[in-house]
Amino acid sequence: AAVTLARFHSGSENEFVVAMNDRAQVLGLRSTHYDNASGLDSRRQTSTPRDIALLATFVMRIPEIAKRMSTPVASITSAGGVTMSLSHTHSLLHGSQSSVIAGKTGTTDAAGQCLLSIVEEKGRQYVVVLLHSDNRYGDMNRILPVLPE
Repeated sequence: AAVTLARFHSGSENEFVVAMNDRAQVLGLRSTHYDNASGLDSRRQTSTPRDIALLATFVMRIPEIAKRMSTPVASITSAGGVTMSLSHTHSLLHGSQSSVIAGKTGTTDAAGQCLLSIVEEKGRQYVVVLLHSDNRYGDMNRILPVLPE
């Protein structure tokens, strides 16, 4: 799907990757370099927790993206009338005791388990980025109690 969208946007995946890298520089993502549209492993594709947090801060200002990153469950209906329920893969969005209000998950062989969480505590929001985890939800649950009050 990502390659199809890239081709629609830029004519080819390669041109889309050029556009992604240009945009990363404009956004100040100094340690990010894209090599493909899908985000799948590539030795030439890199980023850092700092850059991912900066990108999250930017995209959370876009209401449509913020809504999708914070919606635990949604329903969609196909053109043929079939309704399907979709569940957010960030499991901490599903618990009422969690202070996680939005997030994104990802896992690849090279990156391990990754987790981006937008956390709200006492009216303030924090971005927590976990990369190369073996237990992203366990790691996140260890971080949540030590956020500033």
